[in-house]
Amino acid sequence: MVIPLTTLVAVVIGGLMTLASNYLLKKREIRLQLAQNLMKKKIDAYDELLSHVRFGNLLAASESGDGSLVKYPVIFQDENGFEEWECKFIITVRRVFHLIDADTYEACFAFQNYLLNLDKLTGGLKGTTAIKRITPELGAKLLPDFKMYIGRIENCCYHFYRKGIYSLRINPPDLRNTDKSSEIIFIELKSTQLWQLQDNLR
Repeated sequence: MVIPLTTLVAVVIGGLMTLASNYLLKKREIRLQLAQNLMKKKIDAYDELLSHVRFGNLLAASESGDGSLVKYPVIFQDENGFEEWECKFIITVRRVFHLIDADTYEACFAFQNYLLNLDKLTGGLKGTTAIKRITPELGAKLLPDFKMYIGRIENCCYHFYRKGIYSLRINPPDLRNTDKSSEIIFIELKSTQLWQLQDNLR
């Protein structure tokens, strides 16, 4: 039995089209899975970052010597608690660095710089036992600073939830602008309560 040439060609073309279709469908499926995994990782990164920094804005209150109520970040209740929170914040930022956008990272970097200066001014990096290193009283004085820095990080996270969550692009920070960012961060640092208290904290 002789198969007509046109039939043979049709079978070959049909087979090739099936293979091409299966390949494209498989490729699309893989891309969809990768996109879903990437989106989940980005959401988890922002969730972890937001959950941790918001704890830094959680307030506690105590009665001062004159009977008035003093409010301060709860992490200032004891030095160990503060150091644990600070360390976890730095680790969290490094872990999610490649998943958060440039604005979020810059907000985190500015806050890290602020915390580093707090450590320096209170003797944390000198290995000495500073007087009144981390206390509720200090926390009350620095409360506006924490609200400002943490509020900025929170706003960046909320922006991601509103708009960035729909983007699958990775937008890491441009480290080439480090000098410019550092200059802006320093100017901002000089306007904080911490900077005004530096002489008393040393």
